[in-house]
Amino acid sequence: MASLWKKMIVTFTIFIGLLLPVSHTARQNGPTRSHTLPGNLNTAIGRDPQGVNRNNRLGQNWQEQCPEDFREEVSRFSKDIADLKEEMAQLREGTESVLQYLFPRSCAEVNLQDKSLKEGVVTIRPPHQKPVKVLCEAGINSSGVGDGSGVSGTWTVVLNRMPTPLKHTAFNRSYDEYSKGFGDPAGEYYIGNDALHSLTTWRPHQLLVQLENFKNKKADVFYNLFTVAGAEDKYRLRVGEYRQKKDDGGDGLFYHDGMQFTTYDMDNDEADGNCAVRMGGGGGWWYKSCYHVLGTGVYRNSKGSRYGGVAYWPFGEVEESLKSFRMLIRPLEEE
Repeated sequence: MASLWKKMIVTFTIFIGLLLPVSHTARQNGPTRSHTLPGNLNTAIGRDPQGVNRNNRLGQNWQEQCPEDFREEVSRFSKDIADLKEEMAQLREGTESVLQYLFPRSCAEVNLQDKSLKEGVVTIRPPHQKPVKVLCEAGINSSGVGDGSGVSGTWTVVLNRMPTPLKHTAFNRSYDEYSKGFGDPAGEYYIGNDALHSLTTWRPHQLLVQLENFKNKKADVFYNLFTVAGAEDKYRLRVGEYRQKKDDGGDGLFYHDGMQFTTYDMDNDEADGNCAVRMGGGGGWWYKSCYHVLGTGVYRNSKGSRYGGVAYWPFGEVEESLKSFRMLIRPLEEE
């Protein structure tokens, strides 16, 4: 790599050296052209025959200054640039491989038996993304989910709403903040749409939604298909293959399937007006007109009967705020 750069610098120096005589010739011709500018506008814009002749002479001078060996050097210079681009591409691929060994791509690649991992909060690096801290969960007791043993694999928590004695994390965030993610994985947080897109397009993923109301009733909802598109498609949601189980939370997300992501500063829903502003409490979500499920609404410390809270219908009414709401994903092949 160093020798290639050195060769390119030497070639560029030769190229500049050959240009200098041409520049000197151009400067000698310059005063002749400048004398004609005030008298004739056509001359000023290079349309008079004399101007054309001078341009031709300048071209001939350039040809004389470009011997065959210089043309060959330019050709080699172009090839060196192409080789450098190829080496840079290989370097990027190598860096990606190294980072893959340094960081697991998701919780599915994390050994949670490692005692150095505190409370399941670990650093992962979704493919082609920056490292991010997430909460990993293994051995989730989820009746009706998985193989029936109660051990349902290792999941990456991507959204977490929960009671806390501290101040709740604000979810009325901008489109850019939802793209990058925010919050504390040890408490309330959102992993971010860019990371979600990277994870769910790297490998097919399943979705588990865990719910609890203020009467301490719990329920799970399981989907065998969960994908979030990239920024170019405004993080469009694809969710399907709902697995109905006894006493689960119900297929509430079907209403949001196919929707793009909306925030208070980016309206991609189908309603008149912005759903995040009108009914969502400012939280970003895959609104339609407006929602059956809302994991990013305003956290309320009681059930209540107002729109804009953390909600999941048909587990509860749309106006009913929930005590906890979690979304977890894992690669499909883990089951």
